[in-house]
Amino acid sequence: MRKWLEDEIQELKIKFKEELSDKEISKLLNRTEGSIKQKRCQLRLFHPFSSIRWLEDEIQELKIKFKEELSDKEISKLLNRTEGSIKQKRCQLRFLQPFSSFRHTNWSENEIMTLKIGFEEEVSDTEIAKVIGRTEKSIKKKRYQLRLFCPPKYKRWLKNEIQSLKIGFEKGLTDKKISEMIGRTEGSIKQKRHQLRLLRVTGRKTHLSHRERAFKNIVKRQIESGFLKVNNRG
Repeated sequence: MRKWLEDEIQELKIKFKEELSDKEISKLLNRTEGSIKQKRCQLRLFHPFSSIRWLEDEIQELKIKFKEELSDKEISKLLNRTEGSIKQKRCQLRFLQPFSSFRHTNWSENEIMTLKIGFEEEVSDTEIAKVIGRTEKSIKKKRYQLRLFCPPKYKRWLKNEIQSLKIGFEKGLTDKKISEMIGRTEGSIKQKRHQLRLLRVTGRKTHLSHRERAFKNIVKRQIESGFLKVNNRG
């Protein structure tokens, strides 16, 4: 295999930057196309330009349309190129952010306040996104940054609802009846009851948590072994 000379390597780099294909460079350097490709990879020149080369007027048109905030798809139709080709050229020209989202790089104070108000009013991320003009994903990400962890789609409990739950529980109403009275799902009622430690008694058995059951078993074993004594109060 013929050794590569420094002049040949420099010529390969120049022609690669000029967007010549491996076949064209191979004819200029009098080497095989495979040899050119192999040397390119060694030099970390990873983008073969075997496709249609970009003309200067096409590049200028891309810059203009990019500034006009057209999407890659729209530019690709105008220049008769693939969407991937447009995106690749944009990156080479350091146009790293599509204009479809460029406007939303930084959050303004008004946008943040709108997000907070919408969250407090229990508006969904989808609706907030429509009002602000951002994507739902962007809204969700910003909520987490602001430590607004409760998704608005889950209705938060109000003080009067909690009081109604406690009163209904004391009256012996079922979760289903309480849910109909408050206007929540039966599962939501049950979950809130457990958080408030309002445990129902069914017959002689009480619904206890895992820790409570474990503690009860320990106490029972200690009483049986005589380690603990039970004081009977008459």
